[in-house]
Amino acid sequence: MIRLRLRSLLLRRRVEQELDDEFQFHLQRQTDENIAKGMSREDARNAAVRAFVGLEQGKEECRDARRVSVIEHAIQDLRYGLRVLRKSPGFALAVVATLALGIGATTAVFSVVYGVALRPLPYPQQDQLVTISHNSYASSVGIANYIDWRAQNSVFEDVGITKLVSNFNITGDGAPERVLGGRSTPSIFRVLRVSPILGRVFTEEDGPVEDKVVLSYGLWKRRYAADPGILGKKIQLNGNPYTVLGVMPAEFQYRNREFALWTPLAINPEEPRTTFDYGCIARLKNGVTLPQAQAQMSEIQSRIGNAYPVVQDLKIQISPMLDNLVGNVRTPLYFLMGAVLCLLLIVCTNLANLLVARSMTRRQELVVRTALGAHKRRLILQSIMEIAPLVALGGICGLLLTRWMLSFLIPLLPSTMPRLEAIRIDWQVLAFAVAVLFATAIGTGIWPALQVMRWNINQALRESGRATSSGSSASRLRTTLVVSQIAAVVVLMVVSALLIRSFVALRNVDPGFRSDNILSVHFALSEKYATNPKFGQYLKRILERVSALPGVISVGMVNRLPLAGQNQTGMLEFEGTTLMRTPAGVSDTGSLDWRTATPDYFRTLGIPLIEGRFFEDSDTADRPRVGIIDEHLARLVWPNQSAIGKRFRFNRGSAWTEVVGVVGHIRHDGLGIDQRPQVYWSYHQRVQPRMVLAVRTNQDPKQLAAGVIAAFQEIDPEQPVYDVLPMDEVVERSLSPQWLNTALLSLFASVALVLATVGVYGVLSYSVGLRTREIGIRMALGSRRSEVIWMVLRHGGWLAGVGIVIGITGALLLSRILATLVYQVTPRDVLSFISGPLVLLIVALAASYIPARRAAAVDPMSILRME
Repeated sequence: MIRLRLRSLLLRRRVEQELDDEFQFHLQRQTDENIAKGMSREDARNAAVRAFVGLEQGKEECRDARRVSVIEHAIQDLRYGLRVLRKSPGFALAVVATLALGIGATTAVFSVVYGVALRPLPYPQQDQLVTISHNSYASSVGIANYIDWRAQNSVFEDVGITKLVSNFNITGDGAPERVLGGRSTPSIFRVLRVSPILGRVFTEEDGPVEDKVVLSYGLWKRRYAADPGILGKKIQLNGNPYTVLGVMPAEFQYRNREFALWTPLAINPEEPRTTFDYGCIARLKNGVTLPQAQAQMSEIQSRIGNAYPVVQDLKIQISPMLDNLVGNVRTPLYFLMGAVLCLLLIVCTNLANLLVARSMTRRQELVVRTALGAHKRRLILQSIMEIAPLVALGGICGLLLTRWMLSFLIPLLPSTMPRLEAIRIDWQVLAFAVAVLFATAIGTGIWPALQVMRWNINQALRESGRATSSGSSASRLRTTLVVSQIAAVVVLMVVSALLIRSFVALRNVDPGFRSDNILSVHFALSEKYATNPKFGQYLKRILERVSALPGVISVGMVNRLPLAGQNQTGMLEFEGTTLMRTPAGVSDTGSLDWRTATPDYFRTLGIPLIEGRFFEDSDTADRPRVGIIDEHLARLVWPNQSAIGKRFRFNRGSAWTEVVGVVGHIRHDGLGIDQRPQVYWSYHQRVQPRMVLAVRTNQDPKQLAAGVIAAFQEIDPEQPVYDVLPMDEVVERSLSPQWLNTALLSLFASVALVLATVGVYGVLSYSVGLRTREIGIRMALGSRRSEVIWMVLRHGGWLAGVGIVIGITGALLLSRILATLVYQVTPRDVLSFISGPLVLLIVALAASYIPARRAAAVDPMSILRME
C-alpha cells in the first residue's frame, strides 16, 4: 500500500510538471504573436492568458483523470484479488492462519521482553539512576559504608538506601494483613524524583522516628477504598500507630511491586560493617558518566577498606538501575526472543512457499497476459493488492492471538520475575507488530511477485505448455525455502532437546531435604514479640498447638525456607583465624547462609544429622550460645577433624557460638545453585520475627491448612499468615523459570516441525506433479514402482539432509550462549544434537512417502496416450 501511494504521488508530480512546461511554452508563443500584431507586452500577456484559460482547465482535468485512473486500478486489483481468493478459500485460510501464528507468537514474546527488560523505568531521566552494591553481596550494602559514600562522593546528586525486606502487619480497618514495606531514607524519593499524588513524603525534618508512613497506590485503593481523607489518620502497623503522610502514584514500585508502604529508616551508625541488609540507589549529577562514578566510588571504597580491614576485600559496583533490576533475566528472555524469531522465519518460509506455489499455478495466465501486452510492473502491483487483504486479516488475527497468549503466558511467569506489571500491549508493541507484519509481507509477498519480472516470455510460454520442471527457477526457490526452514527447525529442536535434558537433570537433583507431605506457612511477628522471652513463648505455643492437630507427625520453624526465593547471608569469624572472614573456597560470594531454627525443624524436613546433636528446648537465651553448621562448612573450616566444640562469632567483641551439631547440606537458592554453606542458631538465642512453619503430615498437606490457620488465630487474632503452600509446590515454583523456557521452546519446536513437514510435503507434491510425464515414461520403459518411490524419498531425504547439516552448524555456533542456560548438560551434548535432527529426518521421510506413493501410482499408458 505504501509503495502504491508513492507511485501515485510521483506520477501526479510528473503530470503536473509536463503540463506546466506545456502551458508556459504556449503562453509565451501566443504572447509573442500578440506583440507582433502591435499590442503592448502587458496587453499581449493578458490576452494570451485569457485565450489559454481552457488549457489550464484541461490541465486540471488531466490531473483528475490520472488520479482516478490510479485509484480505479488499485480498486480493480483489490476486487480481482478478492474474487480469486474466494475461489481458493483453502489457500486464503492457510495464509491467514500462518500469518496469525507468526505475528501472534512473536508479538506476545516481544511484549514480555520489552515490558521486563527494555521498557524505560517510570522515573524522570532514568538513565541517571544507578545502583550501588558490593561485589560479594549482589544488591545489598551496609549502613556504615553508605554514610561514608554519601559524605565523600562528588558524582551523585543524592544517595538513598532502603532495607531489603521489612514486614508489616496491618491491623484494624479489616482483617489482619501482612505486607512488605520499605524502611527508607527520605533521599530515596529525591533520587527517584517522584512526588505523591496525595499529601507528602517524609523528610529529614520529620526525624528518624518510625511513626509516619507513605502508602502505595495499590494499598490505598485496596484496603482504604481510595479514601482522600486518609491523610493524617493513624493506622496500626506491627501493633504501633503510624500517621499517614501521603499516597504514591501507581507507577512508583520501589524496591519492587510488592512494596505496599514506606516508613522512615532509623539509621544506626554503629551497625557492624559486615551487616548488609540494605539496597542503595543514587542519581548521577548532570555530565557525570558511569565510568567516572565507578572510578571515584572505587577510590572511596579503597580508603574505607584501608581504615577497616574487615571489609578490605570488598569492591564496589556501580550499575544502571535498570540493568541491576533485570540483569538476571535478560539472557533467558533474549534467548526466548531469538527462538520465537526463528519460528517467525519458519513461518515466513512456509508462507513464501504457499505464495510461490500459487504463482506457479497461475503461471500460464500471467504469461499469456504479459504476451498480450500487460506490463510486468502492473502484474506485480496486482499481486501485491491480491495479498493485501490476507496480510491485513492475518495481522488482526495475530494481535487477537497475542492478547490470548499473554493472558495465558503472564500467569505462568515466575512470581520473582521483575516488572511483570510493565507487560502490556501499547503503542510500542503495536508498532513492533506492524513492523513485523510489514517485513513479513515484503519478504513473502513481493519476493514471489518479483519472479514475474525475470520471466523470459518465449521460454515461459514453452515451459507453460509442458508439465516439466526443467529450467524452472520457482522449483529451485521452493527448494531453497524448505532447506532454510528445515535448518531453522533443527536449531529449535536441538535447543529444545538440550533444555529438556537439563530440566530432567535439575528435577533429579537431591535438595538435601524431603518436600513430600509438608505444609509451609509464612508469618511475620509484630513488634510486641520483639523481646526474646515473648518471641520464644509465642513460637512454642504455635508449635504445641499445631502438633496437637490430627495427622501431624512433626512441626518445625525456620526463618528462611529452602527454595522459597529468600536468603539471609553474612560473614563470620571462626576460632583460630585472624580476620573475620569466611574461609577460602566457601563460595563465590564469600558469604554464608544464616538461619534461625527450632529443634524439630531438621527432623520435619528430613535433614540428616551427621555429627553431634540437634537444638534442644534447653538452649535458651540465658544459656551459652550454640549453633549447628552443615557438612560443607565443617569440611572447609575444620578439615579432617571434628567440628563439635569448635566456635565462631559475628565479630570481635561478640559472644562465641559453640558448634553442637553438623547436619546435611541443602540446596537453598535453587536446585541448580550450590554455593553457600549454612549456619543455624537456636530460635531462643537469635530472634528472627519473620518465620516459616513447616508441618509434616500423613495426609494431603492442603487438608491441614485450615486447622493450622485456625491455630494462629486462636493464639493471636491479629497475627496474619501468608503463602500457605505445600512444600512440593514451593519446590515446583523454584523450577518455574526453567520449566517455562523448556515448555515454550518445546512448543515452538513442535509447531516448527509441523510447518517443516508441511513444507517438505508441499515441495515434493509439486515436484511429483511437474514430473508426472517423466515418471510415466520411466515406468513405461521398465522402472519398478519401488524405484519410483525410492527416487522421491531420496529427494526428500536430500532436502532434509542439507537442512540438518546447516541447522547443526547453527546450533554449534549458539553453544556458547547455551552454556548459561543448561544444567549438568554440555552445550554440545551429543544426544541432543542427534535426537532432534533424527526425529526431523524421520518426519521428513514420512512426509515424502505420500507423494512417493502418488508417483508410483501413475498409469504409464495414460501418459503415453497423452503423448
